[in-house]
Amino acid sequence: MPDPQPEPIPEPVWIDLFLDIRKNCYKQIFEIKSTNCPTKVDYYENISGDYLGSSDPYDFIEINGKLNQQVIAKCNSTYYNPSIFSLSNIARPEVLNTVDHKKFVCPEDNITYKTQTNTDGNFSHWEKNGHIIANQNEFQIQADSNTIESVYWKNDCVFRYPSQPIEIKPKPYKPEILNTKNTFCRGEKLQINSSPYNQKEYLWSNGAKTQNIEIDTSQNLNLRVKNEFDCWSEPSDVVIFKQLEKGIKPHLSSSTLQFCDGENVQINSSTKQETIWSNGNLGEIIKVSESVTIFAQTKSKDGCWSDSSNVIILTKRENPAQPIITFPFNRLLRGHKSSPTETLKWYINNKSIENSTEELRINELCEIGLQSTKAYEDKQGEILTCKSPLSKLQIANLEPYLDMLVYPNPSIDKTIKINTPVDFQTGTLRIIDLKGEEVFEMDVQNRDNPIQINLHNLHTGNYFLQIITPQWVGQKHIFLNE
Repeated sequence: MPDPQPEPIPEPVWIDLFLDIRKNCYKQIFEIKSTNCPTKVDYYENISGDYLGSSDPYDFIEINGKLNQQVIAKCNSTYYNPSIFSLSNIARPEVLNTVDHKKFVCPEDNITYKTQTNTDGNFSHWEKNGHIIANQNEFQIQADSNTIESVYWKNDCVFRYPSQPIEIKPKPYKPEILNTKNTFCRGEKLQINSSPYNQKEYLWSNGAKTQNIEIDTSQNLNLRVKNEFDCWSEPSDVVIFKQLEKGIKPHLSSSTLQFCDGENVQINSSTKQETIWSNGNLGEIIKVSESVTIFAQTKSKDGCWSDSSNVIILTKRENPAQPIITFPFNRLLRGHKSSPTETLKWYINNKSIENSTEELRINELCEIGLQSTKAYEDKQGEILTCKSPLSKLQIANLEPYLDMLVYPNPSIDKTIKINTPVDFQTGTLRIIDLKGEEVFEMDVQNRDNPIQINLHNLHTGNYFLQIITPQWVGQKHIFLNE
């Protein structure tokens, strides 16, 4: 019987090595452990054979992730198949973030962010506080003190790169326009004042660039200011400034440009608005009784005065002095005027005598009147005639003129005596100078005969002495001496 054959020894069963491979992008490593090897696991670079390290059962080994490499893992127990796997490069990309801004940034400034890399990372987006804010490599955003990060992907790893921090300076306080007056009249200028604190620059909505400005038209204004950091404030509240219309320029008119003393002249304004005259009077119409150069202004319903009106010059003319009547001879009267430019006018019983001269002969008992007139011509050729007060004389006797005795003549110490030729009850004594002006007058009575008078208040010189009574008239030339 043949010898029995030994039973064949069965081939051992080889077990595949299972690995748990994890990426640690932050550390740029791979963390690897065996899930079924009961002993140590050794790791080698598969191509170069370089030893990479080993791990205890179920412990992780850290392998550099900054290289692209093929790794072989071997379990130290028998009958375990080695495991070959590839590790990608998860090295952190080299990224440059740039921020385009000046030294100090204002809150409203726009900042340009830009990112770029020379390695194999792929740009994904920009983030702020974990929120995506842009998907472009370069973008603009209003200045913000929060950190802005660029985000890159590489082999399923996410890398964040914070940008350069920026310093945001405060902007100025919102300015104020301080005017209490918001209206002004046409033709005026209104000063607009801003907040009193000083700033580097000012910018008004009308383009003006000073702290305080003047305007001469209606405007809606606001203001921004810039501080030492070149930061602009918010605009101030808008203030409305309104220009008001002036009153209507009046035109003045008058019926004449000259008038006699004792008269008044009316001046009219052409408008119905409130009117003030340059002499202080109010109203649409005024009357003047003195020489005046005058103009007027009117006020609108908004209280704005008009431009000045035309100027009117009114001239008051002097009336001639009251003429003097003397009696050179019986039945002959003589009028004396105060100026050669005057004209005498005689009246008999209130009826004027045409072509009057200085002398008037009378032939009947009557009432005599004498008046001086003077003509004035203005620049426009208008003629104005002014009249003196009327001198009156009642003729009660056609033969009144009798001689009288005056002594001493020339006088001594300006004192004289007068002997009258007839009796009378009362009369009037007058002293008249050579110009025909009465310089002295007194009542006299016959019982005072001789009449004595002292004329010390008169200047030395020639005069006419005249006594007028109902019964007679006497006149004498005298010379007053010291």
